[in-house]
Amino acid sequence: MGRMRDIFVWIVLMTVLSGCNMAAVESNDLTEKGVRLYEQKTYPKAMQMLQMASERDPSNDLPLYYMALIDMEYFRDYGKAVQELKQATGILADSALYWLKLGEAYYGLAGQQVFDRQKEDADTSYTDCLRAVREAVKIDKYYAEAYLQQARCHIGLGEFDRAAEAYEESIRSNPLLKSADQVTVHYKELAELYSDFGFQNKAVSVLTNGLANNMDDGQLETVLGDVLADMGRYNEALAHYDAAYRLLDESAESKLYTLSALFGAARVNYELARQMRANGEYRKAFDYFAEARTWFTRYSDRAVTDAEKIRRASALKKIKEINEIMKEENI
Repeated sequence: MGRMRDIFVWIVLMTVLSGCNMAAVESNDLTEKGVRLYEQKTYPKAMQMLQMASERDPSNDLPLYYMALIDMEYFRDYGKAVQELKQATGILADSALYWLKLGEAYYGLAGQQVFDRQKEDADTSYTDCLRAVREAVKIDKYYAEAYLQQARCHIGLGEFDRAAEAYEESIRSNPLLKSADQVTVHYKELAELYSDFGFQNKAVSVLTNGLANNMDDGQLETVLGDVLADMGRYNEALAHYDAAYRLLDESAESKLYTLSALFGAARVNYELARQMRANGEYRKAFDYFAEARTWFTRYSDRAVTDAEKIRRASALKKIKEINEIMKEENI
């Protein structure tokens, strides 16, 4: 009788285990289909497939990760992404990637809360972001993306010194780290942070170092041109705008930064022309005005979007002004 009972228990156990294995297999199959749909940017169908995968096997962390990506990238539902990534890190706690993405979700949520004027909630989300990315760097102390996200969360909390330290740690971890639009992002953001607080020399140093390691980064060239122009170092700025234009125009990697380089070069040539004219150096003034007109024209020919409407109007006004000056003064 005891032996029959043991056999019965064994059969029940095997049946349960078989069912569990089948659930895992089905979940993995649904996950694979969901990931393919995600990669094809068929987000609603991908979400449906991934939800089914997660329900079939709640211990499968991968559908939760991709569901969170879709919620962040497509639905902009950062609160839901936070919950999904918290579940994923609960299943797989040693994934630095999951902790990083959880930090990004909290950061996105904080941004929405700032927009809705929910400052206390935003501060809490920024703090939660920091906790998440610190878990990521505990797992991987050279995780440059995690230090970058840490810097952004510190900025959200107004902790600018700590943000600078995190940017520097990100640079040390990977000097070649690039964003989706192919800019060496930690150098750029650190330089902009220094520039915003009036530390232009530090910004120039950061950008110069960044370009030493990333010589083909046209966006860093543009930002360096902007910083130098703000410092009145116009000739140096022109060299960097020209380099930015060549690099960006050849690669077509970022229309926005190409336009910024064009407008920056035009603005600097215009300022130099005004200086030469004020000093009575009319021949040089003519050359700089002509260059400014060329750059303003290049810019206005390309700046056709609504986002560029105001700056384009300014460029067209400057072209008209230059034509009148050169005609009136015969220069």
